[in-house]
Amino acid sequence: MRLIAVIGWVLVFLAQPAAAEAPARLKPLEQQLSAITGYNPNIGIAALDLKSGEIVSLHGDEPFPMASTVKVAIAANYLSQVEFGRRTLHDMIRGRSASQLMEAMLIHSDNQATDILLRDLGGPRTVQKWLTQHDVTGLRIDRSIADLLSDPRDLRDIRDSSTPKAMVDLLQRIDSGKMLQPTSRSYLLA
Repeated sequence: MRLIAVIGWVLVFLAQPAAAEAPARLKPLEQQLSAITGYNPNIGIAALDLKSGEIVSLHGDEPFPMASTVKVAIAANYLSQVEFGRRTLHDMIRGRSASQLMEAMLIHSDNQATDILLRDLGGPRTVQKWLTQHDVTGLRIDRSIADLLSDPRDLRDIRDSSTPKAMVDLLQRIDSGKMLQPTSRSYLLA
């Protein structure tokens, strides 16, 4: 959860208008982030300046367990299928509408809702295939949340992981409209 909070804070900070400066302008931010995390190698952070494209990261190319951040990819994949007419947000899945499941998954971090949507999409392989088709690399979805939680994690296990840079890349592609049409993008960001 610390990774999610820090990513969100840094993305908001960097999304503010920035003067055209050399990439070195992000060095103080990188140093501040290192100090905040205590130089802990078990914490990864990446942030992207949406105007300049400059990126700052700590352990940005190292895979970390995605935990609930996987829910963004699942939601984006579902919304992509809505765009192509394969699904709707009104579809009833196990007694709840897709929009109710999305809200439970994204706002309340409901793991059961996540697994229901993931299963409806065709499972982890389907979402991974969609990410690969969109050239998202460094992010792996291998198991459902229930399977992930029931299997103790070996720190060398790269399943169900993302590098901080890959997660920022996914968020930037969603924000820029490269992966979703404006209506779906707005829905997800709201």
